[in-house]
Amino acid sequence: MLGGILYTSKYNLQAFDPHARLLDNMRQLSFDNKVKQLLEQKGITTSNTVLHFSDDDCVCNFIAQPHIDSVKVLAEHSAKQNVDVLFADVAEMSDIVPSVPAVAVFDETGNLQYLGPYSTGMYCSPNQ
Repeated sequence: MLGGILYTSKYNLQAFDPHARLLDNMRQLSFDNKVKQLLEQKGITTSNTVLHFSDDDCVCNFIAQPHIDSVKVLAEHSAKQNVDVLFADVAEMSDIVPSVPAVAVFDETGNLQYLGPYSTGMYCSPNQ
């Protein structure tokens, strides 16, 4: 089983933002508002919310699930609402978020605090 995981990971492993698309977008002054508007146009509340972007076809979602669950628990302890978002349902975000799984954290006034991967390293797992 371990051999299968290592073999599969060799061919599925890729950087979260290999072309620095997210970084380039973040440099724009209107970035936070653009993200908030795109989400709210889809009916997704941003105020005091943690959004968990995923894709059903991504192996990393399965591997990272324990870490994603721990982020959800942390959000609940911080009195934030967790919202799962299928990346395909917010296709406009693909110009901003290069890969999934990804997470966006908004404060109580709806300001974007963080947008990016759950963590760094292989398999989107903690402490990598």
